[in-house]
Amino acid sequence: SLYSSYTDMFTEAGELCSESILEVQNYVNDNGSIAVFGPFTERTGIRGTGIFDQGWGWNTPSQALVNAYETGDPRKNATILFRGGSDGYGNTLPESLELPYWNRKTYGDPARAKKTNYRKAVWMNVRILRYADVLLMAAEASNEIGGEININNALGYLEQVRARARAANSDVLPAITTTSQSDLRTAIKHESRVEFGMEFERFYDL
Repeated sequence: SLYSSYTDMFTEAGELCSESILEVQNYVNDNGSIAVFGPFTERTGIRGTGIFDQGWGWNTPSQALVNAYETGDPRKNATILFRGGSDGYGNTLPESLELPYWNRKTYGDPARAKKTNYRKAVWMNVRILRYADVLLMAAEASNEIGGEININNALGYLEQVRARARAANSDVLPAITTTSQSDLRTAIKHESRVEFGMEFERFYDL
């Protein structure tokens, strides 16, 4: 089932949640002396100094991705860290960071990083497949088959994903209602882009 909080899903507390179908398991103990992990989070983590030294800074958000989100979409700030903005853990990212945008989905709590001797958030699991992806694949398949029943099914799958992202804010992310196969195809493609921003989905979707 879809996890209730899109933002919390990409924290340590959200690991192996109800939405997780496949995750790469990483582990670091409390002082950092024992660690079992792959290179993913280190390579894609924010590149800075001190508590903001979490990786090499590969795979940073593009301006096109920043611009892709609808007004008020909570997934934008859950996916992208902004230079000079909040990191979600009570810290403000320095204005001196090299790039304006960074990947939040591989960003770990700086307090945890400090506790583990700055192991660059390598304790964070890597999400490979989520139930939201299943829903959007079902939406795409239903839309491509076509016909009134399948188009309505596609709209239902799509709305589940948008409703979770919308959460309690009914003023954002209105339900998609088009019954045009072409327009719905475009809407599903857009939804996949913003739902899975920084999760290596876009290239393969296209």
